[in-house]
This record gives sequence, C-alpha cells and structure tokens, in this order.
Amino acid sequence: MLLRSRTMRATAALLLTTATAQGNQLDLSWSGGVLDWTWSLEVEGQPLEPYLLIPSFEAGPTPLALFDRNDPRLLDVGLDLLPLARTGLLDRDGVAGEDFALVADPALVGVDIRAQAVELLNGSACFGELSQPVSARLTGLGDAVSTQGAPLATRADHGQLALADGRVLLVGGRPIAGEPAPLALEWYEPQSQRFVASAAELTAPIWRPGIARLHDGRVLVCGGVGPGGSVSSAAYLYDPSTDQLEALPPMDEPRVLHSVNVLADGSVLVAGGTASFDDLHPLGLPASLQGPLSRHCRRFDPIGKQWLVVPDLPAPRMGHATTAMADGTVLISGGIGPAPGGPLPSSSVWTGDGLGPWTSGGPLLEPRAFHAQVDTVDGDLLIAGGAQLGPGGLGLVGLPSSERYEVQSNASFAGPGSMGLVIDGKEVCIPGPVVTKFPGTQPTTTFGDGPPVGPVIVYYVVGGLELEPWPPPDSAAGAVSYRHIAGTNSWVAMSGGVDVGPGQRVTAVDGGLRLLHVGPAGAVLFTVK
Repeated sequence: MLLRSRTMRATAALLLTTATAQGNQLDLSWSGGVLDWTWSLEVEGQPLEPYLLIPSFEAGPTPLALFDRNDPRLLDVGLDLLPLARTGLLDRDGVAGEDFALVADPALVGVDIRAQAVELLNGSACFGELSQPVSARLTGLGDAVSTQGAPLATRADHGQLALADGRVLLVGGRPIAGEPAPLALEWYEPQSQRFVASAAELTAPIWRPGIARLHDGRVLVCGGVGPGGSVSSAAYLYDPSTDQLEALPPMDEPRVLHSVNVLADGSVLVAGGTASFDDLHPLGLPASLQGPLSRHCRRFDPIGKQWLVVPDLPAPRMGHATTAMADGTVLISGGIGPAPGGPLPSSSVWTGDGLGPWTSGGPLLEPRAFHAQVDTVDGDLLIAGGAQLGPGGLGLVGLPSSERYEVQSNASFAGPGSMGLVIDGKEVCIPGPVVTKFPGTQPTTTFGDGPPVGPVIVYYVVGGLELEPWPPPDSAAGAVSYRHIAGTNSWVAMSGGVDVGPGQRVTAVDGGLRLLHVGPAGAVLFTVK
C-alpha cells in the first residue's frame, strides 16, 4: 500500500496545475462493454483538470486514507485493477476518453466491471472531487445476461419506452401470481444497469396502455386495461425532468389495443381500439373482438393539454399497426375490424396526416393483426408477423411471413422468408453500425467469420405469443425473437435464450447495442449481433 501511495502522489506531482477543489462535479459515463471489443469511459469536469480513472472488478469500499491519511472518504471500487488505472487531463471542453480492451474470454460473460474517476490536486490533499461509480455487466455478441438489479415490481403487459436521456421508463402492468398490479413508475438506468424507483404513481392499476414520448421529452400514457378487464379512458402526462405524473382529462372513450403516435407538429394521434377485454387472455379474446371497436381518432395537444377531434378512420379497427413517417404522413395497416359474420383481420392500408381525412392505399398481401411494423431507411414499411383468426373466429393463427409495403407505389411485396410464429410482436430497428470490432481505427461490422461489411441496418421482431389457445403448455410458453439484416432475404432466430415470460416488453438501449427485455420473470440484456 505504501508503494501505491507513493506512486499516486508522484503521478499527482507530474500533473501539477493550478487546479484546486472548487466543488465542480466530476462525471463518468461508459459505452461498449462487449468482449473482443472495448469498454469506453468518458470523464467530464472542469477544463484541463487532472484525473485518475480506476477500473475494478470489485465494488469497494476502498478508504482514500490508504493514500492520504487525512481523507476520510471511500471509493466505490476496489484496487484489484489498479495497474490498469489511467491518468490524464481533461481537454479544453472538460472532456476526456479512455478505452479498455476486452479479451474474448467466455469466463468474463456476466462479470461486472466498475470504474470511478478521481480529481487529482496539487496541494496538501491528493484528491478533489469523486465521480459517481459506473458499472457494466460484460457480454459477448449474442449473449443474454440479467441486469445488475431486478425490476422493483413484477411487470407484464406494461408500458415501456426509452426516454430522451437514455433511461427506460416502465409504467403499469398486470397483477401476477398474487402480486398487486404496480402503481408506482420506475426506470432503468443504463449506466448502473439497475432499476430506480420513481416518486410518481398511477391513480389506478393499468396494463397494455398506449405510450409515446413527446418532442419535449415528456411521456403520454393513455388507455389500457384495469382490474376485471375494465377498459380505461384515463390519460397521464409524465415529466422525467421533474419525476412528476399529471392526470389529464380522459379520452373520449375507453380504449385498448389502440395506436398512439407522435405527429410532426408534436401532437399525439390516438386511433382505434376496443372497449372490451377478457383479462384471462393477453389479447383480451374473445371480448376484445366483440368490442365495440372504435373508428374514432383524437389528437392530444401537449401545450393546451386537451383532446382535439380529428377525422375518424374509414372503419373501426383494433390490433392495427401505425407508423408516423419522416415526411409527416401516418400509415395504418391491418388490424381487426367488423365484417359480415363476425370480425376479421384486415389487409387495408390507410394514409393520412392525423389532421385531415384518411385515404386508402394498396392492400397488404394477406390480412393480419397484432403484427409488427417499422419504417425503413428508404421510406417504406417493413411489416412482420401477426395473426389471423382461427376457424370459426376462435383463437389466433400465427403468420410466419413478412412483407414490404412500398409507400410511393402503394404496393406490397413479399418480405424476407419465414420466421416462425410471432404474434403481437414488437419491431425494433437498430441502425448501423451495430457492432464495432476492436482493434481498429474505423468502426466495422462482421457477421460470423465473414469480412467486415460496414454499417448495416438490423430489424428485430421481439417477443410475442407462440401458441393458441391461451395459456399454452408450459413447455411452449415464452417468446420468440428474430432478426433481419437489411439487404438479406431471411429472418434469423436470435440466440441467447431471451425469455422473461409472456407480456414482456423490449427497448433498445446503449445506442442500440443491447435490447432490454422486461417481463414477469425479470429483466435481461441481449447484446445484438
């Protein structure tokens, strides 16, 4: 310890500046954490400030008195990797980065690595400000590991989305295994890979809500299902900057299995849905089919905090998919609507802007509902999975197909090949480059043993129901997930065994490097490949 103390004092002496403890905040953040790549750390503070960055596999505490007997503070990391510690100066913008190479050792999968930064001083004290500690659970490509902390409440069929600052908000959820439905909100913090309690609470239990992030970072939550299958018209506005949840005027009617999309002007379009739900089935069957189904659209004005009437859909719909395109248009595809002899999945595509009348586009190749849909980089739609009703309108039959809808020509074409049954799935689009390999000065992407192919676009269909009727046999319960790489002609089953139970929700985190799965069995991080 004496040798380490002398070494650190000598390092501080080499970095003599006029810096003194001024109460500035030293901040530390990380990215990467993938084996055979790097763990990249960024330190922020006062310009030209000297720092010491300590990585560790241990959580501490480590007394700073080991190096300065007059310093009573504790580090939140250990000293096991002290030989790998880095010293340096923040640049004129008060920022510095350090990369730690990670070897491709399977024994490191699931191991937590930590770091903390310390301000170095030139006076009688060795150390000034301490950064907050950060921690990452190491993974290889295609690996799935649990988060470092479990969700604070057991959740399924909850609302989940990424906030503007990278956190992930969790709202509501159904009661599970005798546990009450959670009222309190919580969020996932990527820098600690743990869940943090919010002070905000719903006024009543809700699951399957509509949820959307506004342009200013606030979050609209509306509709969903409550106790006993009662469909809700309630609406809330959550402000993550203040951790405040505000109850809004309710919608015009109760809705679930509806769509919620932020429009180009910052308002929010709510469309369709059903007013009935059988809580014994995750999609509310058969009650949700009986409705009444809604054709009504409403636009939420986030400035006036009011609901505005806009033109209705051409026909009632639930379980449809809606995408707000970059040019301001809104495309609605499929869903279940009323028909002679009973409700049927639709192949209709409707186009509008959420303000004026809807117009008909070309049909889908086959009727589908509860499907996934995302806009592609060239302005079209990728539509995948979903279901049709079984014989006699009972149960669901999964669609293993996908199609590409060309917006300019209003024509639909066969998409990538079969991907298995994915019903009520979620499409997650990860822009490239998805993975950068270390070493190398330029980001590259590789697949298998092939050569680098450069930036790519990857689409994931994540989660969903595998079998009907519900509930399926225990051996078949869970979720199936597939990825499609733009420019290829197939879907590939995701490895890693990601299954946190029916009703899971999935969000891309860490710049698209990982997918956060949250469900009744906990939370898992999947590193994309």
